[in-house]
Amino acid sequence: MNGNYGNDSYDYIVIGGGSSGCIIAGRLAEEGGYSVLVIEAGQPAEDNPETFTDNGFQISFANDALLHDRLTKKQATCGNKEIYVGSGRGMGGSGSINGMVYTRGDKHDYAQWPQGWQWEDNLPFFKKLENRLGIQSKAPTVLTEKILEAAEMTGFTRKNDLNDGELCGYFGYNTLNNVSGRRSSYVAFLKESNSQNIRVETEAMLEKVHFEGKRAVGISFRQNGGSHAARCDKEVIFCAGTLETPKLLMLSGLGPKDELAKFGIPIIENIPSIGRNLQDHTCVNILFKGKQKADFFHPQIYGFERMNHETDLPEGQADVCFTSVASKTTMQAAALRLAPFELLKGKARFGGLARSLLRGVIKFVFKLPLISAPLDKAYGLVVIFGKPFSRGIVSLASSNPEDPALIDPAYYQDSRDLLSMTNGVLRMMEISKQPQLTDWGNTVMSSGADAETLEKLHEYIFKNTMTCYHYVGTCSMGDGDAYPVDTQLRLKGIENIRVADASAIPVVTVSATNAPTMMLAYRAADLIMKN
Repeated sequence: MNGNYGNDSYDYIVIGGGSSGCIIAGRLAEEGGYSVLVIEAGQPAEDNPETFTDNGFQISFANDALLHDRLTKKQATCGNKEIYVGSGRGMGGSGSINGMVYTRGDKHDYAQWPQGWQWEDNLPFFKKLENRLGIQSKAPTVLTEKILEAAEMTGFTRKNDLNDGELCGYFGYNTLNNVSGRRSSYVAFLKESNSQNIRVETEAMLEKVHFEGKRAVGISFRQNGGSHAARCDKEVIFCAGTLETPKLLMLSGLGPKDELAKFGIPIIENIPSIGRNLQDHTCVNILFKGKQKADFFHPQIYGFERMNHETDLPEGQADVCFTSVASKTTMQAAALRLAPFELLKGKARFGGLARSLLRGVIKFVFKLPLISAPLDKAYGLVVIFGKPFSRGIVSLASSNPEDPALIDPAYYQDSRDLLSMTNGVLRMMEISKQPQLTDWGNTVMSSGADAETLEKLHEYIFKNTMTCYHYVGTCSMGDGDAYPVDTQLRLKGIENIRVADASAIPVVTVSATNAPTMMLAYRAADLIMKN
């Protein structure tokens, strides 16, 4: 895929080789015949073979090469704790390490997006994307069937197609992009491409965009200890993700002027809305022990329901998502990743001897029969809050592109969010008590999930809240000053910069965000090629 470009000049430069970047780069090179440079901070996907396998997500979370490690600011509503908010790095990005859940979302979700981006507008692009990716559902198992039957006992309706845009009140088998192994956008749009117009530079960190006036003309990036430059004849396209794209734009002089002035960054354009409007799905996992080993390993069943009717969401709009997980391997990977951030302090959380020793202890503990045997029988019923009213912010920590941004997702800052999550947990506990799961085994392993008072249940939620890694919104598209990106995904006030990743999503979908993000990128390629 590495062409000969002489003086390092390209038609397009794509910042980020993740779910969106791979689609845009692949389509521009293959269908448009344009020369494209991709800058990716992580490693080649081939260096981490688990990113290609069906079950690789069970171990990839523990691979330090595959995630950007970050912590939020202390969350006052979650016991004043910092919460881990990593995201994928390396070719394929988060789409190479996630659970492969592919759900388009609800029609009501897209009614909250700008004109031209409604469900009917997006549907043809979803279909084209799916023809390239390939999607399918996992076969039912005894336990997944029992969970679905238990959900039906509480009022859910079983549904085979969760991609028809009508989700509220339904529970069923969702689709995954795992045909012949993981079908990430990297696999489908770059690895399988025969185009010679693409140059991919991995372990390369963008330093800044170069401008002539307010027209982007190129970039500089760090790689192998040195600084390199590349010229861009058409556009620089940001696909670095919701937590990286606003940071990199601000480092290039595009963002709130007061924020840039703190770090002496020359201002190209004062854009106060960059980094604002951060949204994320929080989740709470309730762990149960069955009477026999859990028999599924993928997040293959999902349900959606409205848990708070005292909001202005339209009737028929689900605000909470329900799913289930089970895998001792996944639990170990999660412990290896998260325990250092919960138990260690300072730089030790990010590396060094203390973290290595702690991880060694975790691996040892997971081998102990008294721990290993119960975890083989464990399964989690997960409540995901899908339509937050709270809005967070991403801001700069320094002028060094290698430093993570300051991230404040403002979890539960809006009290309506906590009510939805609380009702969701209560509904999931009701599901767990149905005869189907009593028969399978439903001993609660999560202390506090079955609390008898609302106060104690809130304590449980705050203590156990995690991210679902579904960050969106920090460079939202729309009309007006509150939106830094227009509906053609062009950065306002600047020539030749486009934003085409989840940061451009103005309102988060109730379902997992990988499919909507890839759809947006697929549409972005069309918008770019029509210019």
